Amino acid sequence: MSGEQVLSGRAGQDGAALNFAAPLSDRWSKQRGYGVTVGGVNILLPVGSYSELTFDPVITALPNAPQYFVGLLNMRGNLIPVYDLALYMYVVEQSQPALIDLSKKIIKKPQVVVLGKGDDSVALLCDNLPHTLELSINALRNANDQAPAALQPFVSRSFWLNNTWWFELDIVATFTFLAQEHSL
Repeated sequence: MSGEQVLSGRAGQDGAALNFAAPLSDRWSKQRGYGVTVGGVNILLPVGSYSELTFDPVITALPNAPQYFVGLLNMRGNLIPVYDLALYMYVVEQSQPALIDLSKKIIKKPQVVVLGKGDDSVALLCDNLPHTLELSINALRNANDQAPAALQPFVSRSFWLNNTWWFELDIVATFTFLAQEHSL
């Protein structure tokens, strides 16, 4: 697996799956997540989903695609669409004060997080290696309005961890919307 690292998407201590029949307080004490930063915004990968980190991927651009649709990544025979949410946030919010460092749009990001498996995969350019995060019910907030406006419709949960916001996106809704938008 040269240049690839598999991140376990299973939640829980010691890799054990969560018992969703257990009381909420018991489940939360065992929940672990992974997060990446995209254009200065902390994105929490969906807990329990499969994700894989790929370094220096070969991405083939498609003509006439929106800026934030980077192209397609061939991973083990599967063509995976690759998106840059930092560019999407910039394009949608260009009339608002920038929440991201514009210089990051010029520099190619060397790592991609692939979410899902096979035909149901999508990839996301990220600024850094994933962080392991311990999620607790005390960190859960009803603060989706703290996310950049372009992402707010897709935020399923918000967490205040280590004095910063982390936003879990509804991956299916986010990338279905982006795919439909660039196919018009």
